[in-house]
Amino acid sequence: MLTMKEKLISIIVPVYNSSMYLDRCIESLINQTYKNIEIILIDDGSKDDSYRICKEYAIKDKRINAIHKKNGGVSSARNLGLKIAKGDYIGFVDSDDYVEKDMYELLISSINQNLSQIAICNIYYETENKKQVYSYSTKKNVFSRHEFPINMYNILSINGYVCNKLYDRRLIYRENQNICFDNNIDISEDGLFNYEIFDKNKEFLSSYIDKKMYHYIQEKNSVCNQRFTLKKLEHFIAREKEIDILEKNRLNSNFLKIDYIICFEKTKILIKLLNIEKKEVYKKIEKTKNHYLKTINLDGINARLKIKFLIVKYFPFIYKLKIILKRENI
Repeated sequence: MLTMKEKLISIIVPVYNSSMYLDRCIESLINQTYKNIEIILIDDGSKDDSYRICKEYAIKDKRINAIHKKNGGVSSARNLGLKIAKGDYIGFVDSDDYVEKDMYELLISSINQNLSQIAICNIYYETENKKQVYSYSTKKNVFSRHEFPINMYNILSINGYVCNKLYDRRLIYRENQNICFDNNIDISEDGLFNYEIFDKNKEFLSSYIDKKMYHYIQEKNSVCNQRFTLKKLEHFIAREKEIDILEKNRLNSNFLKIDYIICFEKTKILIKLLNIEKKEVYKKIEKTKNHYLKTINLDGINARLKIKFLIVKYFPFIYKLKIILKRENI
């Protein structure tokens, strides 16, 4: 029987025009203290030297599999990685981020110690010059199935990202239907994937390590940090699906509805400031926002989110001023 130490971890890395950061990312993976890994680099039709860099690393390290595909977005790249992955455990890293050398050793150790199926670590949110943008923490270290989707947004050190997590393969690869990323969504796709994990698995534990081991770089040329376009409306589509999953499982969805409303008000301000033509999908989202506004209550909502919502609802001019002042960074 394989010991936990011998189990294989598959690390899936979607790559797109990230040649400036790719060496740092791959080096952080090949130098992991946990050695039994496979690194799957999926180049998603890059126009720079990214695929060449991937191939060079694949030649030097037999644990690396470099694949080139036609551009289809981060979700399609990760899904291809999931089809190829052989590991007992599945991890994800974005190609412009990097990880601490002991991240996967500590994550798999947490799974072993807590008998959990998902392990989670804390995140460095930082700029390119390694300045920490903000920091979150929590002391609780084991979460039940129903706590997992709620705490992804209420406890910000856990977050909805897939990249600070390690998943037992059996949560994803199922008899009836494998769980995958929505190919039509490249913004907030991580959170929706985690909600699908929750919805399709009726029992699991997640364990948390309050140590920052994943470096999430804020100032980078990623989908999430590009200037505002209507593509960012995909966030609302993902949120609606997450809310439906919570309500289907009879869990409180108010915190997601509040987030939806706040994000919509920001979007409305930006569309007006940038003179972007409203599409039919925007009108549908506005209708959904108005419906949520009638149904939410603030019971159980954390203070930070509650205050933000009350400002947006009762003092919208303050929120608008904040958006205008930050416009050059959007």
